[in-house]
Amino acid sequence: MQNDLGDFLRSRRSRIQPADAGLREYGRRRVPGLRREEVAQLAGVTSQLGATLLAAIRLRLDMNRSRVRS
Repeated sequence: MQNDLGDFLRSRRSRIQPADAGLREYGRRRVPGLRREEVAQLAGVTSQLGATLLAAIRLRLDMNRSRVRS
């Protein structure tokens, strides 16, 4: 399930180009679409907060999965 979340988020980020979101393009991109930092900027949060939220979501998924197995 954790990979499903990552796959979902990557697929959504890859659909939007920085110019489409009104952002400046800078540097070389290894993958198409928005970077995590750009998504955080558009959401109005710091990239650190975005990473923390993602970690919390993953932890919750792991906890739910372990409860189901018990």
